[in-house]
Amino acid sequence: MKADPVIPAANPRNAGEELLAEKERFRSLIEAIPDGFLVTDLEGRILNVNPIYCRLSGYSPEELQLLSLSDLEAAESPEVISRRIEALAAHGRDRYESLHLRKDGSIWPAEITIAPHLAANELYMFVRDLTGIKILEAEKLRAEEKMRNLALHDAVTGLPNRRVLIDRLKHALAASRRNKLHSAIILIDLEHFRDINERLGSESGDFLISQVAQRITGCIREEDSVARIDGDEFAVMLNGLSADTDTSASQAGLVGRKILDSLKDPYILGQNPLFSLPSVGITLFRDAEDADAILRRADMALNKARMAGRNAVLFYRELD
Repeated sequence: MKADPVIPAANPRNAGEELLAEKERFRSLIEAIPDGFLVTDLEGRILNVNPIYCRLSGYSPEELQLLSLSDLEAAESPEVISRRIEALAAHGRDRYESLHLRKDGSIWPAEITIAPHLAANELYMFVRDLTGIKILEAEKLRAEEKMRNLALHDAVTGLPNRRVLIDRLKHALAASRRNKLHSAIILIDLEHFRDINERLGSESGDFLISQVAQRITGCIREEDSVARIDGDEFAVMLNGLSADTDTSASQAGLVGRKILDSLKDPYILGQNPLFSLPSVGITLFRDAEDADAILRRADMALNKARMAGRNAVLFYRELD
């Protein structure tokens, strides 16, 4: 009878060396990862961390190993984190954006990719710093908002432009039809603005226009609005005046004369006073057919005020 073969006993020293070698390979791997990397247990307690995450968070490895994921999360509660970990057993992995806390209390945006290693009862978490991406996104949004603003507002005064005025006029017309209250459009035109702009330069012209915009804005109520609709032409919309035509005309005329008086004073640029007398045309509306018709009536009143020698306020109804 042959004896059973003798199987040599495992060398504890070799097993220990292999374990150390495996740990060294794992350490080298996580240190080579370009993003932050965390190893946690299934309760979210931190077991291991790479230098990238230490740099991002401001914590040392020893400090992080005393913390859990809930200590680092600024956007999610411990309950939400626990539900995420529980769901990993079913889904295998998860990816989401969150906010992490640094040691100094500041917050930074992060993209989290987390996967379980169930055999070892561990979670592997890759953490990408999104700070640069979020800055670029914010700059893009600001640029888009600036472009939208430029499309709807005058670059010199910041006032709404003709496009916005037409839109607001349509809304005001619809409101006037519902509530039976009159509203009004006031058009203001400046004398010799183009001559000033050409003689003294565009900076002087811009100064004059900015001052005009401020003076007109100071003459109206908060619920009313001002727009610059051409180089030397402004429009004021007065909303919800009165159901009575004469009362509404009196209210609009009062604002028109107030604007006229405010624009007669000189504009001081250095040592040189600038003068630019305005003309003012006004029309009431409540049942007008459309916004263009309202503006045409106001423009007819404005032209009549110009022909009268400027420094005048005229209503459309006075043209008959």
